Amino acid sequence: MALEDIVHLEVLGMLEEAEIRAVGNRPRQYYNAQNVMEELSDHQFLKKFRLSKALVQELIDVLTPYMIEPNRLSSIPIKIKVKS
Repeated sequence: MALEDIVHLEVLGMLEEAEIRAVGNRPRQYYNAQNVMEELSDHQFLKKFRLSKALVQELIDVLTPYMIEPNRLSSIPIKIKVKS
């Protein structure tokens, strides 16, 4: 292995260590799961998702039996998952 290759590997190692330290110091970000069915008007909902609230509710009803209900407290409920 050439001296130049060794230097490149060393630099890569230092960059990886710096990235690990930087990521570890970031504050944790939490997902704010909104209930858009309640918060948005029918018109806003249709404009944002291009589906009516009734159709989305139908999709939730059809898909729910095929989805595994989350078991962690921080997980996103199925109803919110389908809408997002």
